[in-house]
Amino acid sequence: MIVGKLGKLAGAWTLLAVMAVAQGREANRQQNSGSNAGVQSNSSASGNKADRAQAYYHYSLGHLYQERGALFNRPDLLSQAIEELKLAINFDPASSFLSMELADLYASTGRWRNALQEAEGDVERHPDDVAARKLLGRLYLRLLTPERGEQQAPEDVQDRAVKQFEQILTRDPKDISSYLILAQLYRATRQNTKAEATLKKAVALQPDSAEVNSNLAMLYVDLGDFHAAIDLLKRIANEKADAQVWSTLAYAYEQVQDFKNAASSYSQALERDSENAAYRKGLGQSLLLSKQYDQARDQFQALVDSNPRDVESYLRLGQIYRIQHKYSVARQNMVKALEIAPDNLDVQFNLVLLSESEGKIPDLFPWRKRFSTLRPTIARRP
Repeated sequence: MIVGKLGKLAGAWTLLAVMAVAQGREANRQQNSGSNAGVQSNSSASGNKADRAQAYYHYSLGHLYQERGALFNRPDLLSQAIEELKLAINFDPASSFLSMELADLYASTGRWRNALQEAEGDVERHPDDVAARKLLGRLYLRLLTPERGEQQAPEDVQDRAVKQFEQILTRDPKDISSYLILAQLYRATRQNTKAEATLKKAVALQPDSAEVNSNLAMLYVDLGDFHAAIDLLKRIANEKADAQVWSTLAYAYEQVQDFKNAASSYSQALERDSENAAYRKGLGQSLLLSKQYDQARDQFQALVDSNPRDVESYLRLGQIYRIQHKYSVARQNMVKALEIAPDNLDVQFNLVLLSESEGKIPDLFPWRKRFSTLRPTIARRP
């Protein structure tokens, strides 16, 4: 069955190739009909209709080679595709479209130096072609996030990417995605003031966009301006907001120690992604720190039920039961945590606190000296 399908595909490609040849020949015939017999068919890049027909013919063949090369994993066919596109450009060198296609094909075959050379040349020839600049910008970004085995990016590629997206926005000042990319590039180069100004322009264009506001809020979080982040996120944290918006808002509330609102926000995130253990753990911690002990206990119990080796959740359960004076259950959870992680200092320290709460002074003596210096360094232990 598979062979039959491949045979049909091959037949279709052959038909398309024949059609491409026929179209090229027909265009040439129409161009040359009525002309003098001594006039030769133009095979150079003169920019007339016959040349564009030849360009279309070679582009069509190149596209067919590219499709087959990708489907059958044939590098030789991809190389033929490149050669056909180069021939197409010879017949229509003014075509920005053909240059972009060739640059994209170079990139897809890992020939990044050639891809950049072609794309940069196209932008130089057509400085007002926004599509060409966007392709070049994408190539720069691809080089900034290489996969294993890919060549190392040129040292100045980040600066080149910044300049390219600045030019894109000069020519297309309503391109939201380019604002977001440029802001990320500014952040990567620690130009936070420029990143903020860029994101504010995007917010002005789309004030209700969750993506745009989230990006600006994350910048404020990174800068430590949590109140500004909260103000932004509260505007978009609604029924349509996704889990990431709510969890970012919860994190910002945590940083200003508003644990009640943090718990409420984590609860919203968890409603949208009920399998996310990080959200559940954040919810449990915020409930614990806002003294909603029964609700916190339920969250950490759910975590240990789903992962019986979750040391932190056993620890939190032990803390909650200790606060509620349920010392026997508290010790059971502490012991489970210690069995899983016998060298965990947090667990050991909380066992000391539990013994102290139980009034077991003799049990404390070997531990006091060891943990006397740890008390000030362990933050927010209930």
